[in-house]
Amino acid sequence: MQIARFIVLLLTALLLHSPPAFAQASAPEAGTDTAQQTAPNKGGKPGLFAQPGSIGESLKSWLSQFESFRTGLIGGATTLSKTLTPDADKIAFGLAVISLTLAGIRFAAASQPVAAWTEVFETLLMLGIFASLYTGYDKFGPGIYEYFQHLADKIAGTQAMSPAMTLASVGAGFIDSYIESMKAASGISDVLMIAFAGMLLLAAFVFCALAALLYTFFISLGEIAAAIGIVIGPIAVALGFSDYSRRYFSSWLDYMIGASMYSVVAAVMARLVSSALVSTLIDQKSAGTATLAGAVYAMSIALFMILVAFELPKIAGAIFGSGGGISGGGAMRVGLKAAGGIGKFLAKLK
Repeated sequence: MQIARFIVLLLTALLLHSPPAFAQASAPEAGTDTAQQTAPNKGGKPGLFAQPGSIGESLKSWLSQFESFRTGLIGGATTLSKTLTPDADKIAFGLAVISLTLAGIRFAAASQPVAAWTEVFETLLMLGIFASLYTGYDKFGPGIYEYFQHLADKIAGTQAMSPAMTLASVGAGFIDSYIESMKAASGISDVLMIAFAGMLLLAAFVFCALAALLYTFFISLGEIAAAIGIVIGPIAVALGFSDYSRRYFSSWLDYMIGASMYSVVAAVMARLVSSALVSTLIDQKSAGTATLAGAVYAMSIALFMILVAFELPKIAGAIFGSGGGISGGGAMRVGLKAAGGIGKFLAKLK
C-alpha cells in the first residue's frame, strides 16, 4: 500500500508540474486580441506560483500588524487608567489620613525626641514620594515600560522587532527557492530530483517563520501585560500610602518590571545568539538556498532559535528576582496537545 501511495504521489506531481499541450487550428494574426491576451502570461504560471519575494513581503506585513497593534496600546492603557482615578483618590486620601494619624500618635507616645522626630520625617517623606508618584501617574506608569523599551532598542541596535523581520526574510528566501525549482520542473525526472530537497526547503521556511512568530509573540505579550498593569496602576500606587498595604504596590512594581523585561530579554538574546545565527543564515542564503545542505543547515538553526525563544518567559520573570510577568507555557501546552492529536490521527490512517 505504501508503494502504491508513493507512485500515486509521483504521478500527481508529474501532472501538476507538466505543461499542458493544446491543438491550435491556425496561428492568430499579429495584433489580434488573442495575441494581446496571451502576452501577459509570458515567463510564469500565474495563479499557481507566487512571485519571488511576495511570500516574504506577506509574512513581514503580517508581523508588522503586531507592531501596529502595539503602537497605541500603552497610550490607550494610560487613558483607560483614568477611569479608576475616583476610587484611587478615595483610597489614597484615606490611607494618607491613617498614616498621619498613626504618626502623630507615635510621636506623642515617644520618650526620645530624636527617634520621634525621625519617625515623623520618615512618614512625611514616604507620603511625599507616593503623592508625587500618584499625581504624576500619567508619566510614571507608562514610563516604566518605556524605559525598558528604550533599553531593548539600545541593546538591539535598531528596533526590538528587527530580529523577527530578519528571520521572516531569511525563511522567505527558502520558499522562493522551492517555488523557482518547481517552476523549472518539466517532467518526472526533475520532480524526483527536487522532491526531497524541496521538502527540506519548506521545513526550513516553516521553522524560520515560527521562530519569527515566537519572538514577535513574546515581545507583544510583554507589552500587553504591561498595559494591563498600567490600567490598574493608580490603585496600586494609592495602596502605597500606608505601611500596611505597601506590599501590594511592591507586587505591582515587580509585575511591571517582569512584563517590561520581555522586550529587554528578547533584545539581549537577539544580540548575543540570534544576530550571529541570522548572519550565518544570510550568508548561506546568498550562497544558494536551493541546495540540500543549505536547507538542512537553516532548518537546524531555526529549530535552535525556536527553543531559545521558549526560554523568554522564564528569564524575563526570574531576572531581578521579581518572578512577575506571565508565561507562554499555555500556548506551548496547546501546541503540544495539537501535535499529539495530529500524531494519533495519522497513526489511525496507517
